[in-house]
Amino acid sequence: MSSKQLPPEIERIVNQLHRRVATLEKLLADRTPPPHRERVEFSYDGPLVEGLSQKWVNFAARTAGDWMCTLVTAGTTDTEIDILLNDESVLTITIAAGEFSGRSTTLLDIRPGFDQLQAQIVTAGTGASKLSIQAVAV
Repeated sequence: MSSKQLPPEIERIVNQLHRRVATLEKLLADRTPPPHRERVEFSYDGPLVEGLSQKWVNFAARTAGDWMCTLVTAGTTDTEIDILLNDESVLTITIAAGEFSGRSTTLLDIRPGFDQLQAQIVTAGTGASKLSIQAVAV
């Protein structure tokens, strides 16, 4: 039976229900929370030395990206940082001599509760100090 064959009172009720459903769908869509965001952070105080950071275990995010490395004191030689995913290098960021930051927009797919990220200073720039590494995980 099509809506043209419904009695007018039933058709009116069906139309009201359609409007209510549309209103509820819009309200639910407006209340959907934004994706969970975490910051992946590693930091080194003092003069840089080659070595590994502690591991960061991902608990909610699926992707990490927009990697930013900053120094308080720039080195007179390049500083090279590798990002490791489960002990394998997947990304290298270089902070050029005399510069205070390096960046990468590389996206890494990560599995919640399983994958581990770690930072490794491969080459510590001469005189470079106080390194901070951040990425956004969503």
